Amino acid sequence: MYAASKKIIVIDNDVVNRNLICDYLQAEGYHTLCAENGIIGLQLTKKYLPDLVICDLVMPDIDGYTILSNLREDPLTAIIPFIFLTAINTKTSLRKAMELGADDYLTKPATRDELLRAIAIRLQKQALFRYWYTTNSPQFSELPNITVNPQSIFPSFPNLKKVFDYIEAHYQEGITSSDVAEAVGYSPAYLTRVC
Repeated sequence: MYAASKKIIVIDNDVVNRNLICDYLQAEGYHTLCAENGIIGLQLTKKYLPDLVICDLVMPDIDGYTILSNLREDPLTAIIPFIFLTAINTKTSLRKAMELGADDYLTKPATRDELLRAIAIRLQKQALFRYWYTTNSPQFSELPNITVNPQSIFPSFPNLKKVFDYIEAHYQEGITSSDVAEAVGYSPAYLTRVC
């Protein structure tokens, strides 16, 4: 599907966990760059502008929150999908991650399937945003089946209008896909499939 052309940076100071994740991703056809600490991970991300970043939360040099904040402040890296993969399993850490702009938050030990599914969902959504962007560019304006609302950052898909409206109205609150699903009357599983 997306794997062959997608670059993912994995930032984790635990060598066993980092290598395991990189092996999983390489076996699926992703091009991976692995960083043993936050400083190297941040440098690699800014240099290579990957399609997605997977990052541990607690590391000895700089933590995952600092990495995410730094990436979100830079226009070149601000929209790169970012997934936390961490042993920290508290509501406070999850909320802080989402408020800083994380796209997902998985707790260790995550299964291979959970990780791959989270990656696939983030890459699909990123592709949707990129497609929307190209349909707004003059040279791409003739593409069919999507209308553009200049007041919205989202494409106009009638069946997802409530979803996009809710996200647009509440994005600064650190909402999750479950929050969106509940607010618009979809099950989280359905919303994940259609988005």
